[in-house]
Amino acid sequence: MVVSEADYLDVLDLIQGAALEPAAWEKVLRRLARLTNCIAGGLTIEDCRTREGKPLVYFGFDKNHVEKTFAYYLPMNPLFEIAPQMQPGFVVTNGDVVPVKEFRRTEFYDG
Repeated sequence: MVVSEADYLDVLDLIQGAALEPAAWEKVLRRLARLTNCIAGGLTIEDCRTREGKPLVYFGFDKNHVEKTFAYYLPMNPLFEIAPQMQPGFVVTNGDVVPVKEFRRTEFYDG
């Protein structure tokens, strides 16, 4: 996928606007979805201490599905285990989050 400079700058502008007006995050997500041919997307807020969170904005998902997914999967989010290491610019690989052999036994791998 190649994104034009104009599209890139447009997305940056939308992100800066959303930083000041959180309701604008949906515009950001929908613009990114159009650029990447995506049919659904979401932005969440999650707390590694409480293992709770909520969707800030989403589209393309059934509301009940989102609620059930948060209730079931969020408490076991493997990113919470490495949260203390995550700082701005931190790169996370799948192997940093879940060992490959363990991941291959999950429903995410075989689903």
